[in-house]
Amino acid sequence: MITKETLGLVLGKEVTQIMGTHLDGQLYYEFESNKYPLNLDTLGRLCKEWCFKQGYSQYIKIRKDLMNLYEEDHFFVVQFGIGSDKNAIQFTGKTELEAIIKATQWVAKEKD
Repeated sequence: MITKETLGLVLGKEVTQIMGTHLDGQLYYEFESNKYPLNLDTLGRLCKEWCFKQGYSQYIKIRKDLMNLYEEDHFFVVQFGIGSDKNAIQFTGKTELEAIIKATQWVAKEKD
């Protein structure tokens, strides 16, 4: 899951705590001593937009050729770079959001 530091960068405010996700599809985080919900679909969109503002455009695809490697029906890949997959930086996940978050956290580290 996303770190509070990366979430803070994406939201543009200091996140003091992430409470986690609930069955309602919301991520709950704390900002200025108040608890706020964030829809997971919105989180993915905000992460992609933040990465774009940092100069990284995420190319998202489903890689069926990785199915056997990970024993999944499908596997999501977020890719940065131009050209073939061999030259690109790739982040994988069992869900699209997982791959997006991995890519976003990498961009956050590169930003430091």
